[in-house]
Parts: sequence; structure tokens; C-alpha cells
Amino acid sequence: MADVRSGTYITGAERRSPWFNISLICLIMSALFYGLSQTVADPDLWGHVRFGQDLWQTGNIIRSDPYSYLTGDRLWVNHEWLSEVIFYLAFAGAGSAGVIVLKSAVSLLIMALLYAHMCRQGLNPLRAGIVLLALSLLISPWLSTVRPQIFTFLFFLLTLLLIRQAEGGRPRCLWMLPPMFALWANLHGGFLAGLGMLLVWTFAHLVSASLHARRPGVLISRSQRAIPLALVASVLATFVNPYGVQLLSFLLRTATVARNRYYRVAATRHHEPGRRDISDCFGGLRGRAVV
Repeated sequence: MADVRSGTYITGAERRSPWFNISLICLIMSALFYGLSQTVADPDLWGHVRFGQDLWQTGNIIRSDPYSYLTGDRLWVNHEWLSEVIFYLAFAGAGSAGVIVLKSAVSLLIMALLYAHMCRQGLNPLRAGIVLLALSLLISPWLSTVRPQIFTFLFFLLTLLLIRQAEGGRPRCLWMLPPMFALWANLHGGFLAGLGMLLVWTFAHLVSASLHARRPGVLISRSQRAIPLALVASVLATFVNPYGVQLLSFLLRTATVARNRYYRVAATRHHEPGRRDISDCFGGLRGRAVV
């Protein structure tokens, strides 16, 4: 449609009311929330909640392993301790529904960040919504269970988005990474993947910058110095955890050594008359949908 007074061309998207886009976003997010709220009880869920309960009630993060009959005298490096406390608090506050809402909220936040990024790249709200709905079908199997990995999915995406901002000429955005990695290191060991990606990108960026340097002998400009500094700060930030450097060495050893096929865990539940254990609550849900 042509505007006679200005001589410009107005597209259909420009003629739409802002309320149309708002309604469309609400519709897309509602559909996503419905799909992402479909939850299957993971076999490890009761353990995560129980570990979080014990930690919350005792206040002891650093301790020996009370659940193993062979390694009970050794230090238990629980790299998911903060996630398990969060799971326990959600379950203690609202039962299974609280855990489902927590998982669905994190999943929806991931989708919202992707949606906002696609819109910033020039995709209109409708097309971005279609792409997002299709993507949700592909990744829904990994978002259907309540596991600490959901926080790794979120922080990995945030790392990618911050790197994208740095590539767009805003390297100072990378200073958001160190506090994020400090939190991530206490939620799930998947922060190693984030550090690996950040390391590879930093190396590639520095090599590219040195090859295209305008001044001989100058590897990176002053504005680009935040990139390697942010990487170093992010690595150091992961040491802000109850185990310090030992957490990193434990995760590297775990990731590079084949695990045994058999797990040696002793049952340590103590029942009181007429009282049900948290693991009992989740035991009946094993392998079935949490409703």
C-alpha cells in the first residue's frame, strides 16, 4: 500500500497494530508452555530432591558420601548441589507441580531468548514463532525431564548470545560471563562445555584479528582486549564453589574416564511410623508422567 502524502510504501506488517504482535507472542508462548510442561519423571529425580533436602536441612555442602557403602569415607564432590537445593525447595513448596513449573519456566525462558534473538535478526514475529514451535518439537525430549542439565541449556544459550553481541562490536558484554560461570559451576558440570566453546571462539577471534590487524605488531585493539580477559575471568570464576579447583579436576577426570556400568549405592532411608519418604513419593512416578 502506498502512502500518497509521503510517497513511501507501507507493508502489511507495518500496518498491524502493536497489539497484534503482543497477542501473537502470548499465543506462541502459551502453546510452548503447554508443550514444555509435559514432564516425565526421571529415574534420578528422587535422588536430586533427596540430596537437596539433606543439604538444606544440615547446611553441609562439603561432606563425605553418606549414600555409598564403599566410598562413604571419601569426599563427595557434588557438582549439582545448588540445582538439587532448588529442586527440593520447589518440591517442598508445591510438590510435583512445583518441580514441573520450575522446569517449564526455565524451558520457556530458553524459548523466549531464542524468540527475541530471531526477532532482533529481522525475522517478523509470525515467522519467528513458526521456527520456534518447530524447534521446540526437536528439543522437547531433552526438556521433558527435571534434571540439572536444564540450567546448562539455559547458560549455554546465554553464552552464545553474549558471544554474538561481542561479534557485533560490543565486547564489553562478555563481562557478564564471569558471574554467570560462577553460578553455572554450582548448578551443573556442563559449564565445561561453555568454557570450551568460549576458549575456541576466543582463540579463533584473536587469530582472525591478528591476520587483519591494521597496525603491524598489534594483535588486538584496545577495545578487543576485553575478550581474552573475560575468558580468564570466567575460568577463575568457576573456582567460586565449595570445592575450589578440586571441582574442575574432578569433572575433567569424570569426563575423560570411562564410567563403570554398575553403580554402588546403598539405601539409606530411615522411616518413621506413618511417614512417607520423599523417595517414596517419586518412586511411584518412575517412568511415568508426573501429573
